[in-house]
Amino acid sequence: MSITSTSICYVTMFLDIGRADWKNVFTRTFEQYLKDFEPFIPLFNKKTCNDDLLFVFIDKKWENKLKEKINSYTADDNKFNIIILAIDDNFMNLLPMWKTLSKERQIMNSIDFKNTVGWRHVYPEHIFPEYTLINHCKIDIICSLIKSKKIKHKYYCWVDFGFFKLEKNIPKKLLDINKFNLETINYTLLNHIDDRDKDILYTLHCAPEKVGGFFFFGRDDKLKEYQKLYHEILHYFQNTLNIADDDQHLVLQCYFRNPSLFTMHYLGEWHSVLEKYQKLE
Repeated sequence: MSITSTSICYVTMFLDIGRADWKNVFTRTFEQYLKDFEPFIPLFNKKTCNDDLLFVFIDKKWENKLKEKINSYTADDNKFNIIILAIDDNFMNLLPMWKTLSKERQIMNSIDFKNTVGWRHVYPEHIFPEYTLINHCKIDIICSLIKSKKIKHKYYCWVDFGFFKLEKNIPKKLLDINKFNLETINYTLLNHIDDRDKDILYTLHCAPEKVGGFFFFGRDDKLKEYQKLYHEILHYFQNTLNIADDDQHLVLQCYFRNPSLFTMHYLGEWHSVLEKYQKLE
């Protein structure tokens, strides 16, 4: 495949962490995830997407279901720039941040943490270590692909597997790379960042919706730099503060530690970036 300088490798992942069996309002089945993933498929039709690519890491127990869904779009000789890699525990155990699973579980089960987090000890990011770490591992997953040299793209973006919960957010085309700062890591904001967000305990207790963790974009070298910073912040959370929280919170702290590495695009709503920053007709 010939790769142009403006093509993007979109990266997503589904690991089955048992969310279908959670006994709370945050339950979500694979079928629901797959339905919210499905609008990606026609976007990567080889006839229209040029060299843009979607790389999907998928739990091997659901690999065939995903392939069946993609194959259901292959009438009229349609082909798609979608690569699938089945993953399992062996793959996950290669990711640096996934190796901290026992530490994350120890924190969440500790009386001190439960007392610290207080009333929020009912939310997934404070009771399911697999949930927090699969989200923290987004940057590890992208960098594992970059370092493997399986893909020759220079620009990458993360998109959550179950991205399209609302039909209004489905774009007609893929992203326009010129709408991003190519020298930084690009995130979207649900609300503006302010000085209160520097206070880790404030964010832990109040969980203000600021960074959209469902998407980020960057150049390969900047993503490697970001990975190193993210590891430092997670280590600080786990080993100095002894707290666990979601990826949006860690992104905030990465931003405060090195703001020049980031561009934050205020869009003011969830999951709208692919629609608002798509290529023009």
